[in-house]
Amino acid sequence: MRRSRFPLLSILVVLLLAAAIGYRAYIDVDVPQRALEKVGAAISRLGLSLQLLSNSAAEGGMIFAPAPGTASDPMPPLVNGQNPVAEGFVPSDLVRMRDYCDKNVVTIKGSEIEGNRTAVDALMRMLSAAIAEGVTNWQISAGYRSVAYQQQLWDNRVYEYRQQGMSAANAQAAAAQYVAKAGYSEHHTGLAFDVTVPGESFPLTKQCKWLMEHCWDYGFVIRFTEEKQAITGIAAEPWHIRYVGQPHARLMRENNWCLEEYLASR
Repeated sequence: MRRSRFPLLSILVVLLLAAAIGYRAYIDVDVPQRALEKVGAAISRLGLSLQLLSNSAAEGGMIFAPAPGTASDPMPPLVNGQNPVAEGFVPSDLVRMRDYCDKNVVTIKGSEIEGNRTAVDALMRMLSAAIAEGVTNWQISAGYRSVAYQQQLWDNRVYEYRQQGMSAANAQAAAAQYVAKAGYSEHHTGLAFDVTVPGESFPLTKQCKWLMEHCWDYGFVIRFTEEKQAITGIAAEPWHIRYVGQPHARLMRENNWCLEEYLASR
């Protein structure tokens, strides 16, 4: 069940009660001690009322929280087959992960792999939590990709299918199920990572299971699932995680939305 948020209601209640408290203090200006006592008592009652209201809402499946999409909580950008990055776009605050990340937490497969600092910090918190639960041996095989590098990956995949005897059109259609065209990849954002386990098929690992259960708690989503392939246009990739931040990841999880569905609901 989708949770409702009532920040405006909470603000109105606080403002109305604060106004009442201020007025009572004002009319008792001749007896300041009594006015202060009334203010203190009213504030205590206000706190209790809001606590009871919050508890009641929580029991009913509701939550008091700022609405996503505010200045401090921007909506996650959408990059897919219909929404490319702007020409010349390069994400801000990229860090070279092999230098930035703790080698005791994660192995970075390529020396040039980069990621957005905020997303990488969240990734490290998540993997550290997994290790604390006994799930180790994490590897990052991909992060930020330039448009030029994505074009190389696309050309290589199309060439492989052409070598198998496919027509140019069929080869491109097959490649599109697994590799985004240049300019249309989430990896251009610096917010997407491919998580792997050295020498193992990731979907069969305990690391994959842990990610599917816990990545939402750290602001990540499994971006491409078999269930949502008709919407995303990409075959299931349980190793491909995308940082969207909180509370977006939590809401997507609760409502079983992919990113396209989530943004359409806002």
